[in-house]
Parts: sequence; structure tokens; C-alpha cells
Amino acid sequence: QTVLERHIRASPLTLLEGDAGWCRILQLPRRLDEETFALDVAKRYQTRIAPGYLYDLPLGHIVVSLLLPYESFLLGITRLCECANKS
Repeated sequence: QTVLERHIRASPLTLLEGDAGWCRILQLPRRLDEETFALDVAKRYQTRIAPGYLYDLPLGHIVVSLLLPYESFLLGITRLCECANKS
């Protein structure tokens, strides 16, 4: 179980299956708009995520980068999950 999987499990987000790569796709609960959520995370927590439409994904998805130092990644995922739990 990865750090990302452990954090996402305690949030309303869903981690989609992925083979490999430098980013992961998360599905938002239906009540959350991806662009509004991405902007909220950036504004409240200074954490950047990409709305899924930038990757031609269906509505309700966000994309997170895995290309960060461990401490930065952990802080970002913690903030992301906190924001999802409060939204």
C-alpha cells in the first residue's frame, strides 16, 4: 500500500488504477466541481493539482504529480485530502 493509497482511503476521493507514470488520477465525489476544487486547494493550501479536463478526462477528475520530493508530496496529499474532507 502506497502513501497515496493510505491517505486517499481516509478521504472522499477515489484513486483510479494506473499502470505507471508520473501522475495519478483521482475521482472527486459528485458534489465537487473539479475546477473549483483545484482552485480551492491552491488558494487555501498553496498546493497545485490539475483539473482532469486538462488531460481530456471526464468531468469530476483531478490529476496529481508524483514527481516531487517525498516530504513535499506527503504534505500536498495531506492538504488535498483535508480539503476534500472539508468540502
